Amino acid sequence: MSYNPGLSALAVVLIAIIAAGCITDNSPAPADVPAMIPATVTHMGTVTPVPTTPGCAYPPLNPWTGVPESYSSPLWKKPASLPAPGSNVSYADLVGTPSLNWIEYTFTTQTQDSSQSGGSMRTEISKENYHGKPAVHKKYTYIIHTSGLPPAMDDTSIYDTYYDNDNNVLYKHQQVVRNGVTLEDSEIPVDSTNSTPDCSEWIWALKYTYLGIDPITIPAGTFPEALKYTTITPDDNPDSEIVSGTFWFVPDVPVEVKRILINRERGSLFTMELTGWG
Repeated sequence: MSYNPGLSALAVVLIAIIAAGCITDNSPAPADVPAMIPATVTHMGTVTPVPTTPGCAYPPLNPWTGVPESYSSPLWKKPASLPAPGSNVSYADLVGTPSLNWIEYTFTTQTQDSSQSGGSMRTEISKENYHGKPAVHKKYTYIIHTSGLPPAMDDTSIYDTYYDNDNNVLYKHQQVVRNGVTLEDSEIPVDSTNSTPDCSEWIWALKYTYLGIDPITIPAGTFPEALKYTTITPDDNPDSEIVSGTFWFVPDVPVEVKRILINRERGSLFTMELTGWG
């Protein structure tokens, strides 16, 4: 039985997609994103100062989203009022600072040649020690199934990453198992870190456009009041693989419930839907 490294690579791409928080379909493009973030950013009638280096992120950062725990979003959870359709909001406003132990999604990837893969992905986060120092442990588990292959060919990829409180990567490990056989079990070299938290730019940029209420049904349930947003990568950022994305949030659900991404480089359509959280 041969090991398909492409499936493991897909798991790495999925981690990057989750972390990026970007998504869309062919929805109308939002207003242009400013190249520079101003000294203050207006969020739904409130003015939130954008902190300045080096204390810009107001640590600690939320381990799920990277948003400073000190930031109070007017939109996260159940908002008192919704933005006007067509208005832009920030990543920080959408994702907030949830308190969770785990989340789980199903996903499918459709490519231009009609090949399809899918499966499930689970993220678990816990506060632990790494070599005697406080750390955040993020564990990603992906079960990846390729259409046309038997379940015995499914790959289970497990990624363990430890971060310090400033979001610097301390350690990475990858394990891949198929049909009870370990195909890979190795440490991943740490080639870069976030020496300081990302406290401006994409976290605060007003680049997510509110489209309106869009009822949806997903594995986690039926949500008649889901809120639909879109974001599109500007043409002046050709290095981004993601062309556009659409995602849905539900009042009082602490994470996004659905996202759809169009990948510029691979010509693929990626969809993920929430199955549970806790």
